[in-house]
Amino acid sequence: RNTFPFDPAQVPTQQRDLVGIGAHYRLALGERLFLSGTIRHDANSDFADATTFALAGAWQAGAGTRIHASYGTGVTNPTFFEQFGFNPGTFTGNPDLTPERARSIDIGIEQRIGGSLLVDVTWFDATLVDEITSLFPTVINDTGTSRREGIELSARAERGTLRLSGSYTWLDATDPDGTREVRRPRHAASLDAAWRFGPQDRGEIAAGAIFSGGLLDTDFRDFFSTFTATKTRLDDYWVARLSGSWRIGASAQLFARVENLFDRRYEEALSYASPGLAAYGGLRVRLP
Repeated sequence: RNTFPFDPAQVPTQQRDLVGIGAHYRLALGERLFLSGTIRHDANSDFADATTFALAGAWQAGAGTRIHASYGTGVTNPTFFEQFGFNPGTFTGNPDLTPERARSIDIGIEQRIGGSLLVDVTWFDATLVDEITSLFPTVINDTGTSRREGIELSARAERGTLRLSGSYTWLDATDPDGTREVRRPRHAASLDAAWRFGPQDRGEIAAGAIFSGGLLDTDFRDFFSTFTATKTRLDDYWVARLSGSWRIGASAQLFARVENLFDRRYEEALSYASPGLAAYGGLRVRLP
């Protein structure tokens, strides 16, 4: 319920209702096959009722091999601003919008190599129909299909007091017209390392970095002269972090961390600055 209109034209207050009910079931067959299923029904006051579901399974194939897969559907209702607007004359809501509908599938294999290395490779594919997109001064449901397909690779290793982990994602995300989706990098990766030290492993030092490949974003800087939004490429960036901690007894821990260690300047969204170098420290205490 919109209780704080931005403009007198929005009065009387707009309201809509949703009541949802769901069920989840998990099944383990021995120690090798694990299955789960979820179903949900939403009753909407403003939109058609919707039923969505998700299925997942994992099979321990032996010799350190695990095969996993999932399939699911979903709906996303329009936001209040998209449906009702927020400033008449500047942005007009569209009361005829329908919810976005999505489905996704993923299949992967996890393999343990030796006693310390775990590797996982997963392929995924997702589609979105009735995507809500801007058509100034309002929004509409797009008539095509948006698709996201890619591969995720992750690895984790631990030996003694040293722990390493990393991931990489390749993503092909397109709009219904076949162009790349905004704010979705084609390449993304992360790397983390942690080392425990001291008596009873009381201390830990950790370092990590994330990488984001170049992506596109919607550029509105010349919108009011051309009434056309363009897509502008944002540069690749990587950001590093460093942290440390020391346990004091059984219930207290000193900690410190530094984010954006090298004070990198980067953009996740066009013309919006991201946080620079920042340092934090403190004491954590667990009460009995």
